[in-house]
Formats: sequence, structure tokens, C-alpha cells
Amino acid sequence: MIQLSIMRAGASLAALPRSAIFWLTAAVLVLSLLLGGASSRNLAQVIVLEMAALPLLTLAVWRFTVERRWASLGPAAWILALLPAIPLLQLIPVPFSVWAQLPGHAAAAEAALQAGLAPEWRSISLAPVETMQSMLALAPPAAVFLGASLVTDIERRRLCLLVPAAAMVSLLIGAMQIAGGEASPLYFYEVTNRGWAVGLFSNRNHQAILLIMSLPFAALWLCNADATRRSAMLTAAVVTAAYIALVVIGLVIVGSRAGVLLLAPALVMTAAMLIRADRYGGKRGLIAGAVLLAMVAAMATLVMGPLVERFTAARGEQRLDTAPVVASAAWQNQPIGAGLGSFPQVYAGVEPVDIMAETFFNHAHNDYLEIWLEAGILGVAALLAFIGWWLNRSFLVWTLPTTPGRNLSRAASAAITLLLIHSLVEYPSRALAIASVLALSCALLARRSADFDGHGGS
Repeated sequence: MIQLSIMRAGASLAALPRSAIFWLTAAVLVLSLLLGGASSRNLAQVIVLEMAALPLLTLAVWRFTVERRWASLGPAAWILALLPAIPLLQLIPVPFSVWAQLPGHAAAAEAALQAGLAPEWRSISLAPVETMQSMLALAPPAAVFLGASLVTDIERRRLCLLVPAAAMVSLLIGAMQIAGGEASPLYFYEVTNRGWAVGLFSNRNHQAILLIMSLPFAALWLCNADATRRSAMLTAAVVTAAYIALVVIGLVIVGSRAGVLLLAPALVMTAAMLIRADRYGGKRGLIAGAVLLAMVAAMATLVMGPLVERFTAARGEQRLDTAPVVASAAWQNQPIGAGLGSFPQVYAGVEPVDIMAETFFNHAHNDYLEIWLEAGILGVAALLAFIGWWLNRSFLVWTLPTTPGRNLSRAASAAITLLLIHSLVEYPSRALAIASVLALSCALLARRSADFDGHGGS
């Protein structure tokens, strides 16, 4: 009877039109961009996103299974499977005597005994609740990745448009936040950078990386414009140039140092997309580029004073001072890691008094070190596997002849590159909004083999 019910449910899922995948993917992506602007794991918005992602995740997994399409994802499928495996391993309960002997657990075990707590079985993670929350938070980006991997090329292009659209909405909200002052009701999170244009986020650096990552997606307007229609090309060129100018202005307003530093590589990769798509060249291209550079230089001149002040702020190098402390703590918790989400607890126990932060230091401001500390060797293996996969796919898609599909993959490669650079000094992918853009980018880069074998495809 149970088997019959499962078969009927499966038949119902299989009968759903393929367009349902697109609409569910678009809905989860939009909700993630609107509600996933904070990295905290105990927000009501995160629960809403996790619940909203379940229908898409269930349907996408079913489609991949019954249509036997997992192999089409290549190594990306194995990397995806490894992500939930890490917290599941860390949540395995072990006897207290074993738990106390694990690397990095001695101080916590001693504190538990002194507090008179029963020496009962405990999960391997030092922060099991946070580890469980971290695992559940994988649902929205995983759903976006699988959903975007199933839809058509035209639908993928539509999903890509949502990224610059969300960036502009967030920038507009940020401008209104500044106009309303620190007491503005448009600040959506209690812990946030008040007085700054954080937009849909709690952290201005996350606002900046969304603007930066949106540039390659915005360039798709011009890359995929109809070259046989002069009016279409001109419109796409004007829209793309205007968008780039708005992002430059937005980064100045946001005041993120990392965002300003990432602007140059973002513009270089955007220009590379246009060059590879044969959309940037000749006298008209040079004139357009000169005008854009003049606009950027003029705006930079106007804001040079505030930017210099931001770059020379006294607290500006704190994240560099804490890096050796985090690295030392990571060594002490190998090979299995302290547990996903355990960074605040672990860091509080090792933070030197002479560099103690005035505010709560809830992340390492270097995602690579934080992954090493929390996820151990398996986390590092997953990270290295991802970087290797990204390098391989990026090399292929940038060197093969241009097709509309490869334009999408190049935008994804550029967006991931910018995020990886930003992760050296921040924790952008901890926000579900950015994690979902990363998931969309990975789906575009994990496209069918025809886009990576030299034969083309659209």
C-alpha cells in the first residue's frame, strides 16, 4: 500500500509541466534575494526560505532521478552531495569519553564537567544546533542549483535577469535608507550597518558583492543582443552602459572597500565577455569605453575623500590581525572540524585580549579559514574540489567559440570568480541571497557537455 502511494506521488510529480520547475526556481531565487540578506541562522526569514525551497527541491531531485540526469552534472553532483554529508557526520552522537578526546574539545569537556553536566552522548560538533541550522540552510541554494540546471536556455536567461533587477531594487532601498537616517524603518535587520546603504542586507559588504556579481549578468543584455538589428544592439549597449554607471555610483554610496577594490576586476571580466561575444570593438566601442571611463573617473574624483577615509580607518585591518588566531584554532580542531556554525563559540575561547573586538565577531572575515575551522578536512576537500571544477569549466567556456549558452556560462564564471576573491576578506556566501546567486552561477557553469566540447550549442 505504501509502495503504491509512493508510485502515485511519483507519477503526479512526473506529470507536472517542465515550466513548473522554472517558476518554482524563479520564486525561490526571488525570495532568497528579498529575504536572505543576513547570515544569522535563527531568523524567521531563513525558516521561510527553507520551507519555500522544499517543493522545488523535492521536484528537482525527482526529475533528476527518474530522468537519470545526475550524470549530466558531472563532478558538480558529487560536490553537491558532499555538502550535507559534512554536517551529517558532525551530528553523529558519540560517548562523552570519546567526545572529550576529540581535537579542540578538551576545554568544552572540562567546562561541562565543572558545570556538573551529565557525561552523556554528544554530537561531534561543538555547536550541534548551529550545525543543524547550517545543514537546513543548504536547501534554498541547492534547490536553485538543481532547478536552474533543469530549465531551458531561454528560461536560464530570464533567471539571470533577476540578479541585476534585485541589485537595483536593493540599491534603491539603500538610497532611501540614507535619506531616512539611522532611524529609517527600511533597515530590515536589528544588527546592521545603520547609516549606510545596506539595501536588502544587514551588511554593506554583502550589498556591494551583489552589485559586483550583477555586472556580468547585466552584460548578457549586450552579449546576446541580436547583431542583425542595429536598434536592438544600440538599446542593449545603452542599457548595459547605464547599468554599469549605476553600479559604480552605488558602490560609492555603499562605502564598501572590498566592493571598490573588486570593481576593476569586475569591469575587466565584463569587458572580456563583450570582447569574446564580438560586442565590443571598433571605433564605436572605443568611444563608448572612453565615455564610460570618463564617467567613472569623474565620480571617483568626487568621492575620493570619503573613500580614502574608509580605507585608512583604524579598525580596517582587524580582520588581518585575527587571521592567525583563526588559523591556529583551525589547526586545533582537525581533522573533523569544530562543527558548522561553531565559529563564534570557538573564537570567543581563543580571542587575544589585545585585539579583542569592540563588537561581536561572529565570522572570520575569511571564508576559507572559517570553512577549515568549522568543516575540517572534508570541508577543505569540498572547497578544493569546487575550485578545481570551477577552474576547469571556466577555462573551457572562455576558450571555446562563442554561443549564447557559453555567454551565460562566462557570466557565471566571472560572478563566481568575484565571489571567491571577496571571500578572502568576507563571508558573502553565508547570506542566502548571495548563496542563491552562487547556486544559479554554478548551474550555468554545469551546463550540458555540448557547451564545453567545442561543438557549440545554444
